[in-house]
Amino acid sequence: MTMREPKPYKCPQCVKTFANNSYLSQHMRIHLGVKPFGPCNYCGKRFTQLSHLQQHIRTHTGEKPYRCKIGGCDKSFSQLSNLQSHSRCHQSDKPFKCNR
Repeated sequence: MTMREPKPYKCPQCVKTFANNSYLSQHMRIHLGVKPFGPCNYCGKRFTQLSHLQQHIRTHTGEKPYRCKIGGCDKSFSQLSNLQSHSRCHQSDKPFKCNR
C-alpha cells in the first residue's frame, strides 16, 4: 500500500481536496465558470485547462498521437489514459478478475 499525499486544500464549494493551492485554484475555475483556454479553432468551445482544449481538438482532427509500442499492434489513441488501459491487454498477469 502506498502513502497518499496529504490534501489539506479544501474546495469551499464541494467535497474535493487538493495537495497544493495551485490545484485548488485550477479546480475553482469549474465553479466560477472561468474558461481561459480557447476558443477551439473548429467550434469555438472554451476550457478550464489547456490539456482539455488539446484533447478536445483531437476530436475534430482525428489525431491519435499515443501509439502502442508492442510489436504487431497498430493501435493508437487520442488520450494517454486510453493507451494505458489498452496496454493491459498485452500483459500476461491480469490485475482484475471477473466475478462471473
